Amino acid sequence: MAIANNQAMQPASLLNPAIQILPSDTTDLKTVITAAANGSLIKEIYITTDDTSDVDVELYLNDGSTDYLLGSYTIPTLSGKSGNATIHLLSVMNYDDLKLQSTYILKIKAVATITAAKVVNIVGVAYDYVKLL
Repeated sequence: MAIANNQAMQPASLLNPAIQILPSDTTDLKTVITAAANGSLIKEIYITTDDTSDVDVELYLNDGSTDYLLGSYTIPTLSGKSGNATIHLLSVMNYDDLKLQSTYILKIKAVATITAAKVVNIVGVAYDYVKLL
C-alpha cells in the first residue's frame, strides 16, 4: 500500500513554459510542462495566434503512459492580436488550476493543421511545489 505524503507543500519557483504550434507540427502533441519531483501547479495557459482561421486545440494529461483528454476549445481568429483578447485556456475550460502529480505531463495539440506561415503561441504560468520543513 502506498504511503500518503503528509508533509506540507507550497508552490514555489515560478515557471513560464512557452511553446509554439507551427503548420509543420500538424496534429502532434506538444509538451507544455512536465511536473517537477514534488508536482506542479498550473495557474493558467495563455494562447494567442496570428492564424486567419479559427484553431481547435485539445489539452491532455499524460501519466507516463497514456494521454487523457482534459478538454478542447476553439481559439478564435487573431486571438491576442489587433485588439482581440488573449485566450485564458484553463479559465474557458472551467479549470481553476491544474495540480500535476510528480512527472505527469501537460500536453496540447491543434486538431487540424495550422494555416501556412501562421503560428499558435502558448505560454503557461506554473509553479513547482516544494516541501515545507
